[in-house]
Amino acid sequence: MHNENKIFGEVRPGPLEFTKPKIPALLPDIENGQRNLLPITAQSEPLRLNLGGWADGGHTSTVSILLDGSVVPGADKDIPAGAEDDERFTLLPQKFFNADGVYSISYHVHNLLGDGGSFAQEFEVDLTPPQLAVASAPLFPQTEITERYLEEHENQVIVTVPDYVEIWAGDTVYYSLSRDAGAPNIIGHKTWSREEIAAPPLTYIIKSEDFIKLGDGEHYALYSITDRAGNVSANSLITTLNVTATPKPRWLPHPVLNEATGAGNNQTINPKFVNGDLTLTIPEEAVIKEGDILMALWGEPGTAGAEQTLPDSDITEFTIPFKWFPAQIGKTITVKYQVINGDKVVAESDDLLLTVEKITQGEFGAISCTEPVLSGLNMKLSEAFTKGGARFAIEDWPFMAAGHRFNVHVNGINNNNEPLTTVLLNNHKVTQPEVDQEYVGKQLEYKELSLYGLNQKFYVETKISYDDGETWIPFGTLNINLVV
Repeated sequence: MHNENKIFGEVRPGPLEFTKPKIPALLPDIENGQRNLLPITAQSEPLRLNLGGWADGGHTSTVSILLDGSVVPGADKDIPAGAEDDERFTLLPQKFFNADGVYSISYHVHNLLGDGGSFAQEFEVDLTPPQLAVASAPLFPQTEITERYLEEHENQVIVTVPDYVEIWAGDTVYYSLSRDAGAPNIIGHKTWSREEIAAPPLTYIIKSEDFIKLGDGEHYALYSITDRAGNVSANSLITTLNVTATPKPRWLPHPVLNEATGAGNNQTINPKFVNGDLTLTIPEEAVIKEGDILMALWGEPGTAGAEQTLPDSDITEFTIPFKWFPAQIGKTITVKYQVINGDKVVAESDDLLLTVEKITQGEFGAISCTEPVLSGLNMKLSEAFTKGGARFAIEDWPFMAAGHRFNVHVNGINNNNEPLTTVLLNNHKVTQPEVDQEYVGKQLEYKELSLYGLNQKFYVETKISYDDGETWIPFGTLNINLVV
């Protein structure tokens, strides 16, 4: 339907209803956000309204602005005939939209062809900043921010923002982290989505690098909220954090064996003075982190006598069991410790080079002949005959334990002056009953003994192995004259 107007005696159709005015300054709508929102930056000047087209019959048109249905005084504008699109606009003075609210704006056109009005366009003015709750401050899971905490939480801290008034999708939190409580330092921002508002709490994330960049010490955290219109809340209260997030270089100096002597990474220990468990100490300067798992390596893994302690944490020393020590007698071994972090990365300390001194034959005790009884160094073959031969025994040795091994060989010459050897024990593994009885013995049968030359010496040579037969240490030699 249209209006009819009489002009110069003629009846002509008047302008139709126009499309609503367009407001270039309006923000795009977002889901669950305020609609047709005007940013606060638009308050600095009159509001431009872009107008649609109309028939002007070659005449100037007068445009009036209607705000909430009422004509805005003093806001009329003449639009010349045939004006281009970019000339078809008018301005709403700022004083008419400087308060919160939803406004409805339209325009009316008058020219010689008649009058017409546009549809209305709503827009919202929001000049009220978000209101933080009393005593609002960023909420951290804990105020001690350590390197270990960050490692265990994907190198980030999730911070919670308490509720405020009024929460809208499109609000943006600007968060600060600084070393000066009086000088905020904005390190990031985050805009709330519809989904986040629907599933509180609202949170933002501070990355480990943000803490590290500021260095260890007290950090001060706060935030503010800027709504989509651009209104900024007051700053929140400050949360003070104690930060020790800077990664320490992994330095693992060599351990020290308390019972040994020496300096630097070279130590020596005398078996004569070892009568119990040993203590291996981690230096104070070693960089051990919370949650690290530690193990001591006694000897190079894969070598004879090498052992490894059970994994442990929160320790400063290891106990090296007494039973591990003998296997290293007469050797120089590497001793170190391993550190395994939460990511299962293994780091090894520097090596301690530990020299375990040899034991001389005189310090071992010796093998003895228990039957027949010797007369000095002489053994009577006739007495051996009554005993069925000669019995030899080892009744004591250092670090006595099951698993040690013995070799006992008898060497001499026969009646034809030819070399003769009889093996009494070959790689004999000591049993626990033998340890309990403190006796490892073996008989040289008479028929074997009688093969050795009379009035000649024969030798009962003994060796011991503490490392399952890998290395052999001379235990002692018994020199005997065989007589009638």
